[in-house]
Amino acid sequence: MAKTNICYHSLRLNMDNEQHQRVEKVLANLNTEIHKSVNKFIMDSIDFYIRSLDGENLVAQPGEKKEKEYLTREDFAGICADIREQARDEVVRILGIALAGGPAAGSDSSVTKGFCRYRKYGRNREQRQY
Repeated sequence: MAKTNICYHSLRLNMDNEQHQRVEKVLANLNTEIHKSVNKFIMDSIDFYIRSLDGENLVAQPGEKKEKEYLTREDFAGICADIREQARDEVVRILGIALAGGPAAGSDSSVTKGFCRYRKYGRNREQRQY
């Protein structure tokens, strides 16, 4: 007959993980003169950690829904459209300054260097749609 006042939880340790190796070393060689048992040591350790967080939400609240933590295709398409629009606006602004003979028209400006790079690689390279 199963005891109703006892709950069981298992613990899996991956010996390729350094943290898991440290835990296994302590559990395997636990000083039983100080700690009554491995189970008691684990209980005390977890309880100490829970108390040290003092007020942090460790337990999910009933009825509380988790917000989506992923990016949908629609969200990604919207982000891409925003980036394209911002890039186009920036290019128009920079070209307007360069054509007007503004401060960007100097030989050290990034606009002039960018324009020279544009001419070097040719028109088709810069007009690709991604």
